[in-house]
Amino acid sequence: MGRALTIEQTKQMMEYISRSIIDIEEELNQADRIIGDGDHGAAMARGFESLTRNIKTEQFADIGALFVFCGNTLIASVGGSAGIIFGTLFRSGGKSLSGKKTFGSKELGDFLDQAVKAIMARGGAKPGDKTMLDALYPAAKAAIKAAGSSLPMALREVSDAAMQGLENTRMMVASLGRAKVFGDKSQGQLDPGAMTAYQIVKSMDEFVQGLEQ
Repeated sequence: MGRALTIEQTKQMMEYISRSIIDIEEELNQADRIIGDGDHGAAMARGFESLTRNIKTEQFADIGALFVFCGNTLIASVGGSAGIIFGTLFRSGGKSLSGKKTFGSKELGDFLDQAVKAIMARGGAKPGDKTMLDALYPAAKAAIKAAGSSLPMALREVSDAAMQGLENTRMMVASLGRAKVFGDKSQGQLDPGAMTAYQIVKSMDEFVQGLEQ
């Protein structure tokens, strides 16, 4: 694989991510039934199924255009705040990679850093609010720190950071969104959005480690 993915390999990575999200639809729904409307998994599966269908025949001039396409597809197909937030992840992260022909550890750091900044600006959330940011924020910090290493090494650090961030949501009390109405009852439960964010990063890691083998 070398130190970076090609455009075609990055496209394949997005297809792998999409399948992994679809596979955990019921797990996400179950988590959302406890502190939400119970449809987070269905919404995410709908979006990533659309992405899987539509990305196959697309050709991209650069990595940025690929991720922006993914973000726009999620916004159009998921609907609601989840569609906007997860679409923003890919669209805003992708805009930071305009013109890039490969996706390595430096691009990973830029992508996640810009995604986090855009999500915080759009939704007003911050780390500790029991949202997807609690997995994505530490992932971005780890990615920036690992930007000089190989992509497999960087993604392993990023995935571990996201997993710890997800686990930390268990003891948080939700202060934003639908989960906010549950108050202290939200404590003890993982946040569904953070579960999805972690799955995205974990799938990136799995895909790249698979190429190494």
